[in-house]
Amino acid sequence: MSSWCSLTVDGFSVYGSPSYIDDVMLSVFQERDRRVRPAPSNRGDEDDYFHYEYAISAQAMRERLDTLGFTAERARTDYTVGHAEYVEMVEAEDFLSEAQRENMRRNTYDYWCAAIGRLVPQGFQRWDKDKWSHDPDAEMIAQDGEWGLGAHFSDIRLLQRGVLDALASAAEVVLDYSALVSSGYYAEDERVCAESKLRWAEDQPAYGPIVLLTEGKSDTRILSAALEALVPHLADLFSFLDFDELRLEGGVGALAKTVRAFAGARVSGRMVAVFDNDTAGAEAHASLGNFPLPANIRTIMLPPSSVGSNYPTTGPQGLAYMDVNSMACSIELYLGRDALSDEAGNLRPVRWMGWNRKMERYQGEVEGKAQVEQRFFDILANCASPSDARTAFPDLAAVVDAITAVFTHWRQMPRPGRRRNEPYY
Repeated sequence: MSSWCSLTVDGFSVYGSPSYIDDVMLSVFQERDRRVRPAPSNRGDEDDYFHYEYAISAQAMRERLDTLGFTAERARTDYTVGHAEYVEMVEAEDFLSEAQRENMRRNTYDYWCAAIGRLVPQGFQRWDKDKWSHDPDAEMIAQDGEWGLGAHFSDIRLLQRGVLDALASAAEVVLDYSALVSSGYYAEDERVCAESKLRWAEDQPAYGPIVLLTEGKSDTRILSAALEALVPHLADLFSFLDFDELRLEGGVGALAKTVRAFAGARVSGRMVAVFDNDTAGAEAHASLGNFPLPANIRTIMLPPSSVGSNYPTTGPQGLAYMDVNSMACSIELYLGRDALSDEAGNLRPVRWMGWNRKMERYQGEVEGKAQVEQRFFDILANCASPSDARTAFPDLAAVVDAITAVFTHWRQMPRPGRRRNEPYY
């Protein structure tokens, strides 16, 4: 008899695989999610048994799936297409009564979600013929047996997102592979998720991290720390180019060239180029507007900075307060008033550097960037939680949210090639 691993939401069995952990299931977990805990059934007079799991809160998993592009909207569309294919196939047959056909047609995404939302709080976790055969909805959501949930979905991650959509108050998502450890398929201390990602990096670039391309080393240092502090459950989904090790050229012009180079090379991994919210960044970002970028490469500008909406500037006209968004908001303008203030408590001013003829506005830069960055890291070190970091750095939180949302705006892609209603597993 095979040993199985199981993917569950609050104990509700979503999917499973025998003898190994499905790579697609692993793709939405990180090594930091791994936990080993004693089995509740342990007694003092017997050897201890342990649960080996990857676990994360349901809300964190929703955000993680959304960031990867597996949104509730996409799950709904995917289910709808799969259900329509199934209805078309079955209605071509003549062995069903009209009542059976009508029951089949009613099983829309909303009906499916409502059935799960009703049954799971009643204790439905997996298909049990003796217990649930009286309930047609239970049979519907487990239509192909214990592990057949969601045959209308084309991807396990969309199935999982659909279940999380149905169970709005769910607390936890768990990938339990204890049985595979006890059967010897995996070692007790094996870093299953981390080792799988190394394998994917060589064989399946689509499973790799989203690469963030920035204008320079400071941007990379700050954004890397911001992701870890504000959204630690998403941080491992992103990586950065190493300017020092690779001796890369920095600057806004180099960033635009890098984007064109990766697009021209048809690199398959996902990338996001982050341009400053200043005059030079706006010009470079606009220059890519007519360049045919593939779907896996996206570009964004830093969002408006609330601090920058009324900020001191200095130039030939002397000191003046004005909105410096779109003219002088580099990443430092998102690090909060405390970091931007000098020893006397005054905001370090933006100094105007020169006139950009094409954009018809000045380019500015905040003074004392190195001091601003160091003060930011000092403040960040005292943030005990993501909520503390969000409170301390609201503008930076807006930047992080903009970055993590880039691939939630997905494009409808063809479903994997398979026979109509053939389960993807």
